Amino acid sequence: MRFATVIVKGQSAKNGMENIERSKLVDAVVRAVLKGKFAPLDCLVFPGGFFRHDKHIGNFDFQNRKRSIEKEKFSRECTNAAFKLSNSKVKTFLVCGVDTHDSLELDDSCDQLAVAWNSKEIVGIGKKVWPSPGEQWDIGTYTDDYATDHRIIRFNNERTAVLCACYDIYGISETPVNPTGRTNYIHYINTNPKKGTYITDEDGPNPAFKIVRSSCVASFQDLLKRNNVTIAICPVHGFKKNESDLYFQRFGFAVSATYLKGITIGAAHYAPKRFPPKGKDVVLAAKPGNWKIGNLRKHIETNTFHPAKTINLADALIQIFEFV
Repeated sequence: MRFATVIVKGQSAKNGMENIERSKLVDAVVRAVLKGKFAPLDCLVFPGGFFRHDKHIGNFDFQNRKRSIEKEKFSRECTNAAFKLSNSKVKTFLVCGVDTHDSLELDDSCDQLAVAWNSKEIVGIGKKVWPSPGEQWDIGTYTDDYATDHRIIRFNNERTAVLCACYDIYGISETPVNPTGRTNYIHYINTNPKKGTYITDEDGPNPAFKIVRSSCVASFQDLLKRNNVTIAICPVHGFKKNESDLYFQRFGFAVSATYLKGITIGAAHYAPKRFPPKGKDVVLAAKPGNWKIGNLRKHIETNTFHPAKTINLADALIQIFEFV
C-alpha cells in the first residue's frame, strides 16, 4: 500500500475564506505526487481543520453531514484530487480534517471531523469523540459516533481503516474496563441528536453518566473489532511552538499502532518557526511496538514508521509511505 501525508506550514483554517488557498495547495500536492510518479496512492492525508465548513453539523446524521459538506467547492476539489491519483486497480481516498463553527443554539463547540472522499463523493466521516485537555468541557459527543461504520473506510485489498479526528487517536487503546484520563475527558454525551438530549457529569459524579460513557467506549472498541481495523488515519490540527509532536507520536500513534497490530498515520500543521520539522524525517506515523508488562503508555517500545520518500514544497512537506 502507498500513503502520502502532507505536513502543512501554518495553522488550521479559521474561516471559510481560507478554503480557496487550501484548495490550491491540494492541487499543488497532487501535481507533485504525479510528477514524482508516486501515483496511484491508496490514501492522501491532510491535517486536521484543513478546511472550514461554516455550518454546524454535529447533530446531523451521516447522510445530512455528507450533503452539507458536499455543497462546498472544496469538496469537489477533493473528489477531483482522488480521481487524479487513482487508476483502474487502485482507488484513492483523500482524508483531511474539516472544522465548523460553534453552535450557540446547541451550546456546543465546533465540530471536528475527519472526512474521506473517493473520486466521486464523501464516503466516510469521523466526528471527534475523544476531547483533548482544555476542551473537555466544551465538546459534546454523540452516542452514534462511537459505533458508526461511517467512520470506517475499506481499501482495494480489503484492509480497513478508522477515521480519527485529532485526539481520537488516543481513544483506540481505551477500554471500558480500565479507562484512563482520555475517557475522563468525555463530559457531555448526546443520546438523542434530534431532541438535543445530553447526559453529563458537569455538576458532579453521576452514576448514570458513567454507565453511558462506558457503553460508548465499549461501542468504539466493538467498531474496531467487528471491522477488523488495522489502520488508523488521523488528521491532527497542529503543533505550536511549545507543543510536542513527539508526545503525539509516542503516546498516540505508537500506542495505537501496537493496539491495532497495524499502522497509524496522520498529518498536521506546524507553526512557521517549526516548519519543516527538524531532526527527523517522519511525523505522525507508527508500526506496532512491543507489548510490555505494566502501563502500556509508559513501557511501549516506539516503532517509528519512516517514509520511503519526501517531497518539499514551499509551504508543505509530502511524505510517501509504503507498506504491505
